[in-house]
Amino acid sequence: VGIAMGRGGTEVTREAADLVLADDNFASIVEGIRQGRGIFENIRNTVVYLLGGNAGELLVMLVAAVAGLPLPLLPLHLLWINLVTAGLPALALATDPVDPGVLKRPPRRPDVQLMDAGFLKLTAMTGLLTAAVTLAAFAYELYVDRSPERARDAAFTVLVIAELLRSFGARSSTRTVWQVGLLSNIR
Repeated sequence: VGIAMGRGGTEVTREAADLVLADDNFASIVEGIRQGRGIFENIRNTVVYLLGGNAGELLVMLVAAVAGLPLPLLPLHLLWINLVTAGLPALALATDPVDPGVLKRPPRRPDVQLMDAGFLKLTAMTGLLTAAVTLAAFAYELYVDRSPERARDAAFTVLVIAELLRSFGARSSTRTVWQVGLLSNIR
């Protein structure tokens, strides 16, 4: 990789270089690598969070339809969940501070895909678990009260709480919620 200084280097070296340091400080390279790895992790965590939640919602609706149950969630419920419960935490995940240990891990290979087998497995497991808990609450309320409205309330509540709690766990793929800290991203 050809590196040129942005201030002190000549125009020819800046044009020929692969990387131009605007502040003429080699420490900027390390900071750039740290930020790049952090951005990649944040994007990955956000996409896993969003797709896992959407997979759960789809499974809830699909299983209920196949089983001949009433709709567990109305369109307004799904809209609210996707705008508020998924949107705001996803925004927070995307702007999460860079993990302090990101430079201690080996670099990822350049040909690594964002959606690899581990990504798909995590998304599927998250969706299955979320759907199972939501459907269990829905079926229980439907069986006990025989009221589709109360059962929908239970399904909606369980799904919202599951999404919000999962947002804390989605902050890191290498550390637990307690290691990251519940409120460590407040700025």
